Amino acid sequence: MTSGLCGYHTASSGVNPLVTQPNTGDAADLMMLNRNRRHQSTACALCTLFAVALSTHTAVAAAPDPSAGKNRPVLRYGIDDGTPLRTLPPSPTPSVAPDPYEEPAKPGIDTTLDRDRDLLIVHGRWLSAPAVALDLFYDDHQPLSQPSLGIAWETGPTDERVLALELAWLPLTPRYGNWLARGSDPSQASYVESRMHMIAFDVTYRRQWEIAQIFRIQIGAGLGVAALIGNVQTDDVLPDCTAPVDACGHWPSATRSTLALPTRILPVLHLTAGMEVDLGDTLVLRLSAGLKNVVYFGASLGVQL
Repeated sequence: MTSGLCGYHTASSGVNPLVTQPNTGDAADLMMLNRNRRHQSTACALCTLFAVALSTHTAVAAAPDPSAGKNRPVLRYGIDDGTPLRTLPPSPTPSVAPDPYEEPAKPGIDTTLDRDRDLLIVHGRWLSAPAVALDLFYDDHQPLSQPSLGIAWETGPTDERVLALELAWLPLTPRYGNWLARGSDPSQASYVESRMHMIAFDVTYRRQWEIAQIFRIQIGAGLGVAALIGNVQTDDVLPDCTAPVDACGHWPSATRSTLALPTRILPVLHLTAGMEVDLGDTLVLRLSAGLKNVVYFGASLGVQL
């Protein structure tokens, strides 16, 4: 047996077993045979049309929807006739209710300064005139070693260039004693009493490198101007002064005079290097050394504005 069109099974000879083979000599049987064949052709044509319609509907239903992903309703179709059974709404996004027993997260505490900051700094420094520098100009001299105070305002990132405006008081008051210019006779020495002070203002640029989150090193240079306040008084030593010059007496009543200064306005060269560490979230401690017309070293304490 082989499959025929529309599910009708035929024998290998092509004769439908459902139809009784008539006697060829009988006219009535011949008419019945023709009628059965017409009915069979009509049924096969209807079957073919239904198969084409069903395959077309299946292809359309299987085609991808261009509006997929836009939360369109999902249609479920019947198995037999393709009619929608029901419409399902899009699945809502699940929401998780907060746990009433969970402790809320505490905000972190930043213990470091802002990278971009403004600081108000107060510094204390110790001034010194190295003996090797004074020896270039004097055979005999007194040591210069005095404290100094100042205030500064700084702005800039902690790991880049920082601008500092600094106002400082620097006393130039060495110990009272005899001074002898280099190559001069001991009798030409002078007894010096200095009550001179220098008020200096400078603008300094510093470059900082952040070694750790709270630790930095820095170097800088700046220029400024200074005013000399006070005076220097000198007395001649006794004519019979010999070495050591520091032990020679002087005539305070007969030879005292005030040193004439060529100018009371001086340029300031400021060179500095140091390191600093953050103390909490608002304070900075700095250790530095440098040159501001005289050598200094000291400490500074800054507060973030």
